[in-house]
Amino acid sequence: MRVLFQYTSFFVLIFLGLNSCDSYSSQEQCEHCGGNFVVEIPYQPTTLFPPSVDDEVSSNVVNQIHMGLLRFDPASSTIQSGLARTWDIDNTGTKFIFYLDSTVYFHDDPCFAYGNGRQITAHDVKYSLYYLASQRNENKNFALVSRIKGAKDYYLLSETDSQAHISGIKVIDDFIIQIELESPASIFLTHLARPAAAIIPHEAVAKYGKDMTVGAGPFVFQSVQNENTWLLTKNYNFSKQDESQTPLPYLDSVSFQYIEKENETISLFLQNKLDAMLYVANTRIPVIIDSLEEVGVDDYVLYNSTPQSSNLSENYLYNIVSKNIYNLYTNNMHLIDAMIIYKEK
Repeated sequence: MRVLFQYTSFFVLIFLGLNSCDSYSSQEQCEHCGGNFVVEIPYQPTTLFPPSVDDEVSSNVVNQIHMGLLRFDPASSTIQSGLARTWDIDNTGTKFIFYLDSTVYFHDDPCFAYGNGRQITAHDVKYSLYYLASQRNENKNFALVSRIKGAKDYYLLSETDSQAHISGIKVIDDFIIQIELESPASIFLTHLARPAAAIIPHEAVAKYGKDMTVGAGPFVFQSVQNENTWLLTKNYNFSKQDESQTPLPYLDSVSFQYIEKENETISLFLQNKLDAMLYVANTRIPVIIDSLEEVGVDDYVLYNSTPQSSNLSENYLYNIVSKNIYNLYTNNMHLIDAMIIYKEK
């Protein structure tokens, strides 16, 4: 195969780094490491299982727990490296070869031998793509892989033929996988960067089914507290670093909190118990701003973040963020990336 293009995410190599970390000495010297980031969400996540994700809130939570072959730049919609270090596209625009980062492991979990998260290989990528191409009630994202050669036939046969396969997916070795499309489709890389296309371990799916929360992302799912708070804690085995070789993520934990009462949301923000409010409906903005101004609070940033599709009735949505929060972006894909967020101490 003649290779014309090789893509390496410059942003990741320069800003985040891809080296594994054997020592946390740099983290001990980190000026802005630690802390819990608490963000209000407008409704509860419907699922934390990647193949089932089809809304913004669930996508945002899953985006912190899991990782796919590719990811979105946190400040834009451009594609960057995820589990794949680099990737090639042939001159027909139909064949992709992904070279995996061999330093990435799944989170520790009892589904693995001795509870230790194992190394991610191309076989896990194949398993995850096959899952997205299968007819299952919990799979809502066949469209992400439908352009892969043989995926449509597999979708029709997956329930009845255990020998069915997808001709466009080939494992070259443990850390190289080739994917061939029916025809050129530049949007395919965008599909692979979506949280729904995260790489998942077959052991966890076998043990937990659609309740599986074992990923390879910067944070580990811990629990749902008080039926309204989704707590994620730092993945200390995460492989990425920043430009100073400080292990990412910076934060110790992230809490996604659904708050039903408006006055409670405002009260928590005033008490510095809430760091950000995501996707705030435009009808709520005047009330919130008036409440903050009444007590002389001006240490927040308000900016527009209107998802292209939303299950909320209002057309215009905003983010309200405390000024002591840095690197919180909602990109054109409407995702935050808590991997690089930090709090001013």
